[in-house]
Amino acid sequence: MSTKTIQQTEGVIYPGEFIPFYNLEDIKTKFNESASLKIKKPMVNIIESQNIMKIEMAIPGFKREDFCIETEENILSVCVMDNTISTRVQDEYQLHEFDCERYERHIVLPKNADVDFVSATYNEGILKLLIPKIKNSENKKHTRIVVY
Repeated sequence: MSTKTIQQTEGVIYPGEFIPFYNLEDIKTKFNESASLKIKKPMVNIIESQNIMKIEMAIPGFKREDFCIETEENILSVCVMDNTISTRVQDEYQLHEFDCERYERHIVLPKNADVDFVSATYNEGILKLLIPKIKNSENKKHTRIVVY
């Protein structure tokens, strides 16, 4: 198995198998169009120690490529949209009690969170984020996070 480093205009992506990001503008447009739809907040576990912050979210039924995870200053945003909902809406139900159309969660990170080295994995419906901490807080920037 070979590892690759992919260069993009936004920076270097960590080595490993990589599926390119969706166009961020397309994702934001879909999110804005779905603003009237039900937005679910996934359940979250947060464990914080002196050196690292661990965040786990229960978001079953997706692929790692479906996630849009980014940080802006000290806000971590996790968004995922169920693109198969349009085919389900066309079916006629006698009873229809569930729709998982959009998950969205925003978490305020500590000032000393190192958003440049966040690792994210998605396995068996659980999204796990490991956020290291640094001694000196810096000005935060916009960062996109790849899910492995």
